[in-house]
Amino acid sequence: MFRNSILLLFSCIFMSQHLCAQIITFSFDGAAGNELAFGADNQPANGSASDMSRGNGVNASLASGAFSASSWSHDGLDVNDYFTFSLTPDPGFELSITSLQLDERRSATGIHDWSLRSSLDAFATDIGTAFSLPDNTSYRRDQSIDLSGGLFDDLTNTIEFRFYGYNAESSSGTWRLDNLDLFGVITPVPEVSGTTWIALSLFGFYYWNVKKKEGMKKSPFNAFLKISSAIKRSKNLL
Repeated sequence: MFRNSILLLFSCIFMSQHLCAQIITFSFDGAAGNELAFGADNQPANGSASDMSRGNGVNASLASGAFSASSWSHDGLDVNDYFTFSLTPDPGFELSITSLQLDERRSATGIHDWSLRSSLDAFATDIGTAFSLPDNTSYRRDQSIDLSGGLFDDLTNTIEFRFYGYNAESSSGTWRLDNLDLFGVITPVPEVSGTTWIALSLFGFYYWNVKKKEGMKKSPFNAFLKISSAIKRSKNLL
């Protein structure tokens, strides 16, 4: 009973539940489509978002009320062919992202596939499964990518997302984005509270009891110091 109570208390204090809120939106209202860059509708509280822009492998193209490009790769993914934006939490704050949603549309000779990548692994791998597009010019509304699960939690540095389009039918074919929403939360970096130290002390006492039974003759205070020191060295655990 004592063991279960201590572990439950320790888990509850360090458990973080991120709320799903709209951090930024790119609606591209009033856009001609061929701007070199286009800003978000508003800047997030406690953070800043870059403009939407393009990689140097594609060219700006007209698309009223959207953000568009042509000259997409005819074959597989080309690392220079993408749309991109980034998000940076303010100092003392951390960013946790849960999902991304957007509308997109290809022209009659545009791309047939697109995927999302991030700067967390230097844009090396797709996030989730690549999207395969049907051979039509209809808008695909509310295309959603799940970013929950921990990889995009507690970020304190800038993160960049890139949308790679490829397998276009022609160099003149276009692909456009519209109504992009990023969901998550930006919160203060947590500090160690009095309640947390109490939990650490209890956990240290539990740890000492376990080790005592195994023949370790160390005080609970030493066990507590060992645990708290390790936690101080790794802010990501707090």
